[in-house]
Amino acid sequence: MFFKKKTDEELENNEPIAKASERIVFAQFTSDDDNYALDLIMQIKEGAPVIVNFEKVDEYTTNKYMAFFTGATMMVDGKVMRINENTILFTLKENFMDGTLRDFIENIPRQ
Repeated sequence: MFFKKKTDEELENNEPIAKASERIVFAQFTSDDDNYALDLIMQIKEGAPVIVNFEKVDEYTTNKYMAFFTGATMMVDGKVMRINENTILFTLKENFMDGTLRDFIENIPRQ
């Protein structure tokens, strides 16, 4: 469940990492699906910013997964950001370092 952060030397030896805004995973819940939720959590853990839309599920399911995603995101020193009433961003804090993720979120049309 826990993972080791890469050292500066390990990062230098790897190929360049894509900008945070280019790695966003968009997800929409249409049912109560724990396997789908777990797959998304693993993507957050691996560094992908995940934007989840709960518009098509009931309030109980939304609250269940909000608690699950928020807890898991906090465990990996992440950040949770509300985009609108039904859409939430879950990501590692370091995804905000290049500025592209914040720019992406600020340019989303609001309803």
